[in-house]
Amino acid sequence: MGTQNAAARRRPCWAHGRRAAETIARSRAREANAAKLQYTQKKLELVTANVLTWLRSELQEIAIQFGDGNALRMEVREAVVPTNDNAIRIQTSDRTGYDSIAGWELSLEEAGDGFTRRHRLLILVCREWEIVLRANIGNLDGDVPEPIEPHGDPRLALLPMYRQTVSHEAPRLSRTLRWR
Repeated sequence: MGTQNAAARRRPCWAHGRRAAETIARSRAREANAAKLQYTQKKLELVTANVLTWLRSELQEIAIQFGDGNALRMEVREAVVPTNDNAIRIQTSDRTGYDSIAGWELSLEEAGDGFTRRHRLLILVCREWEIVLRANIGNLDGDVPEPIEPHGDPRLALLPMYRQTVSHEAPRLSRTLRWR
């Protein structure tokens, strides 16, 4: 009889200890997620900066080799990439796709073109996104743990896009016109 009373008194302590341990585990998972997210973001920024530097130098070399400044004017400039809700988004499947991050533009104008067209090659650095659904089953006492980012490096892609605009068009306006 005495052992049953002792066991009954320990049960609430075990439940309280288990909840405390789960709270600590969730807190550690949140901290690990935040650290991993910060590390991934820093890595993504460094890789993007390196790719953009390389891309700019390659496009400038093309502009120097083929553009003479008179009959064929070529210019390299930073691409105006829409952000947030207006970002260029390419869906590759029902749950994956790419969002534009940044890029460079190589524009070309012919002096003899009566329509004053500007041909633009935009090369955008894009990051892959994926929709992931996770189900939490069990009693979490209203405290849902933060999602853990998928393991692995962020996937990037270079996306070339061609546009044709009129040469007197301001660069900021070019993003609102249709892509061709």
